[in-house]
Amino acid sequence: MRINYRRTTFSRHSLAAAFFFCTGVFAGTVAVAADSTESMKKIAISGYGAIEAGKIVAGRYQYQMSAPEINTWVGHVYAGLSVKSTLNEHCSVHISLESRFWYNTSPMFLVPDASSFGAPTQYFDVTIPNAEGILSFGDKEKSAFTINIGRFEYKYNPQAQDLGEYLFRSGCYPAYIQTNFDLPLARINGIAVSHTLFNFLRQDLLLTTMTNIRPYLDFNLTYIADVSLGKVFDIGGGISFDHLISVDSTETINAYTSNGYLKAPGDTAYYTFQGTKLMLRFMFDPKRLFNASFFGEKDGIIYAEAAVLGLKDYPKSTMWDSTNVYSNMYGYNNTFEKMPVMIGCNIPTFKLLDVLSVEGEWFGSKYQDSYESYMNRKPAPVRPINFANEETYKHDNWKWAIYAKKTIFGGVSLIGLVGRDHLRSETYIGQYRDYGATFELPNHRYWMVKIKYNF
Repeated sequence: MRINYRRTTFSRHSLAAAFFFCTGVFAGTVAVAADSTESMKKIAISGYGAIEAGKIVAGRYQYQMSAPEINTWVGHVYAGLSVKSTLNEHCSVHISLESRFWYNTSPMFLVPDASSFGAPTQYFDVTIPNAEGILSFGDKEKSAFTINIGRFEYKYNPQAQDLGEYLFRSGCYPAYIQTNFDLPLARINGIAVSHTLFNFLRQDLLLTTMTNIRPYLDFNLTYIADVSLGKVFDIGGGISFDHLISVDSTETINAYTSNGYLKAPGDTAYYTFQGTKLMLRFMFDPKRLFNASFFGEKDGIIYAEAAVLGLKDYPKSTMWDSTNVYSNMYGYNNTFEKMPVMIGCNIPTFKLLDVLSVEGEWFGSKYQDSYESYMNRKPAPVRPINFANEETYKHDNWKWAIYAKKTIFGGVSLIGLVGRDHLRSETYIGQYRDYGATFELPNHRYWMVKIKYNF
């Protein structure tokens, strides 16, 4: 299995229930282990603590395009605990919790009384990265199957440090992409069946559900495979059917006036949230071709990933007639408007750093990088805000990130990033939640630094 991260915040009652449930499981497991040395050997306990801080040097608060640019500090403190119990050679259970402390940095100009409504205030939330059962079968050196059931972490592009990982961090209609600092992964719910063949071919089939973006409970089906050629090349691809099974047609595929358009006079069609994504990636490690003991393990690796966020175009049209007033003024004319392409390279540091990666991305969407339409049940591109036009959003076609990590000693590591990616500004005020990406203009950027301790 690969791994992946994504933040999920629950209600206070749900958090408390989850915390006490996992604590009970942990306590019960430790109690059993105390009765038997053999049982103790089957339990693995790990965790981490981290503090990160940085600054949005320049960005846009997309909730209100006419507002001043963002120039603000951000920071979080994390603590995580993980318990993995191996029941037998074929079955194990993995449960983990992650807590986060953070300060609200909602733009003060949006609230009339900042001292009571928008002033920086400390908040606390909890995420469950893992609550899964793991079944394993076969010979790991030859042919083996693994089945993950529950909530788990998933990552299919091992080299991606910030950008990429498009299949699980994007939407089709409208097309959007998400990123988070030092979390180039996805936390997903469902079932994943993985197969490896002689460490050459790897295949994953995933049926997932329950995202934190509407429509919430639909089922997605994803297939991913990759092939390794002598550890020098790695080529992979995948297909994902977004919202393949709709649990509520009024949320996913129902026809609304706001998402209708004319295919021809009198012929109305409708956007839906359903879509098909494609992904292709590769990795090339040239140092494997010669004796390169003076290089670090990740030095010199070149990698890339491209995706199509929806095969159907929904072409733009300004057609109107007397019998049907629907139009499609903000459609997609071709596939390239929904095709992000990322390329990265690990700069050689000759073991001075664990990794130093430089990543660049082109995504030629004519519209705002936003999932606001999803939350408003309108599967259509987001309209330009405050007289912005397609030229405005050409400035955000290019993204980039420079990521570095250094293990200082033991489990202590120092991590840093500077760039302009698909980060969204954060606020605790629900009505001011920002669905659009922060970095829109060429000078928009941010930096972050993290200190982390693993045990």
